[in-house]
Amino acid sequence: MNKKAIFYPVLFFFTLIILSTSFYYLEIVDTTNQGKPEFIGEASVSIVNTIVESEEILTYIDEIARLSIIEGLSRFYENGGLTNTICGQNKNEILNYNVWYKLKDGCSISGKRNYIEGLQPYVQQSFTEFLSNNPYDFNAQYALKVEPGIHFSGTSDKSVVLPIIKDDILVGEYKIDPNFKETIIYDFSHLNELIINTFGVIGDCQRDFDLARQGKLDRQPEDLMLSVCIPDRLKSIIPEIKIEQKENVLFIDYKINDFFFNQPLVIKYSLDLRT
Repeated sequence: MNKKAIFYPVLFFFTLIILSTSFYYLEIVDTTNQGKPEFIGEASVSIVNTIVESEEILTYIDEIARLSIIEGLSRFYENGGLTNTICGQNKNEILNYNVWYKLKDGCSISGKRNYIEGLQPYVQQSFTEFLSNNPYDFNAQYALKVEPGIHFSGTSDKSVVLPIIKDDILVGEYKIDPNFKETIIYDFSHLNELIINTFGVIGDCQRDFDLARQGKLDRQPEDLMLSVCIPDRLKSIIPEIKIEQKENVLFIDYKINDFFFNQPLVIKYSLDLRT
């Protein structure tokens, strides 16, 4: 929704029309106002001020919709791209990281995943928070939807009604449609690549550990334990990755510089290697 680009030229011509027609309107008001002086253009100024406020509200809604995608994506990544329980529990009990892999249960998120479905709750939550703190005196309930693309759209349950005030008297109302649809082209290549690399390393380490135990590999099995092998190999292929280990659980931070949003994002997840 790009109302801002066309607003001011349209406003200029619209203002001229209002000012020209207001002469007649104000003359009538003056004849019923018991001789009280009436300034030409007062009604027009009130209307124009209300229109300007309405455009500010629509611009604000567009802006928080865009910010909600950025904030929602950040929260989505901080939760490992997960919203629901994947491996028996949503967060690791040692640190507050979502679990990608549990050795004991053979649980894994390496299969095909719907990133949009996982992202939507975080975007919706961010938008609701932004909207609740809006600096304008309006309330609206939105039906929100995130679609591939990414399109983030919102349909309001009602119009925003702005009062037109003149001399502290309500002389009319101005209604605006606060629905929106924002398009931000974004892919999940960072997350997808990290998942592929992580589970590729897990598979390779499991294979080499089994071969070492069978004496088919010139390495000691203890050197290829998952808690040793996985961090070493992940760091070798992803230098930017940060891994902390507690009680045989790996807590991983992967910081990416996102050029589309021009800000760093951090993907956080854990690998539970306890048997």
